[in-house]
Amino acid sequence: MIPIINRKQLIMHVDADAYFASVEQALNPKLKGKQVIVGGTDEGRGIVCAASYEAKSLGIKTGMPFYKAMDLCPNAVVVKPNFTAYREFSKGMYDVFKNYSSKVEMMSVDEAYLDIEDTVQSMGVLPVDIGRSIMQEIHQKLGITVSCGVASSKVVAKVASSYNKPHKLTYVPFGKELEFMGGMPVRTLPGVGRKTFMVLNRFGIEKIGNFAALDMDSVIRILGIQGIPLWQKAQGADNRIVRGEDVDPKSISKERSFYPYIQNHDYCLSQIYEIAETVCEKLKAGDLMAKSVFVKIRYRNFQGNNIFSDVGFSRDLGYFSRTPEDLFDLAKELFNKRVAVGRSIRLVGMGVAGVRSNYNLSIF
Repeated sequence: MIPIINRKQLIMHVDADAYFASVEQALNPKLKGKQVIVGGTDEGRGIVCAASYEAKSLGIKTGMPFYKAMDLCPNAVVVKPNFTAYREFSKGMYDVFKNYSSKVEMMSVDEAYLDIEDTVQSMGVLPVDIGRSIMQEIHQKLGITVSCGVASSKVVAKVASSYNKPHKLTYVPFGKELEFMGGMPVRTLPGVGRKTFMVLNRFGIEKIGNFAALDMDSVIRILGIQGIPLWQKAQGADNRIVRGEDVDPKSISKERSFYPYIQNHDYCLSQIYEIAETVCEKLKAGDLMAKSVFVKIRYRNFQGNNIFSDVGFSRDLGYFSRTPEDLFDLAKELFNKRVAVGRSIRLVGMGVAGVRSNYNLSIF
């Protein structure tokens, strides 16, 4: 079976460069060229939400414990997150995107997919011309930079946007998908997490091209039947369309895995709160509201093997909201009432359902 690549699609993935830190530098020009870390608390705890490229060059990474980041970068300028500003800049990027495509799908405050096929056909321009125009307009209007990837599918466009950061554009012509991705580490492929990476690595599959070259029987033997979509994406075959603003997602969620397993419920709740913040940013970026909350817990099996058991709980808020406090309060209540004491936790997840457009709600 040879996966079919949709030659009719022309998709651009736009990803802001070091977004939170770049917004802070745009708002305060004195921070430009300096090591900027966004995150932390007054008590010196918390994690790094974002870092400027100057800080990243010293090894600072998003999600790193704050104390470790300060050890690596003691002269960093620390800025508390300004989510209001991040939303405003995200709206500014969206306004630019709409100048180039009627089909824009915001994935978060700092990244989006654009279907540019109609634009290329109607205007008679090259895909790279559109990308360069978007990059230039965002830089001029907002003072931040973005990187763009253009390809025949979402997965290749996303890989391409990260290929040559910052402020670069990468175009992968139709038919060159595997040639472009084949030599990249398999971990680069969206959807290959730590567990999948370890399994593939155990079978000597280190590059995307190695994975793509497998036959279907081998994929099923190594990853199970659920590995087939990932294998198809390794070959550049991803027929997902760009969802325009008129199509609302039914739910939004995120998960956090733990290595090794943990039993610290307070830490689990801290991670759920961070997830609630991320989910709310996605809701706000899409001008959406949600009415119910669900929590997921993945336990390690009692026998201590690699078989996991998942449990999930949900409850209606009773109203539509997109504030972290509202969502977290209910998620915390669900977690505390249902979590099993003494069991090792491998993963927690949190999300919202009953998602509706804020515009649709406002008309009633």
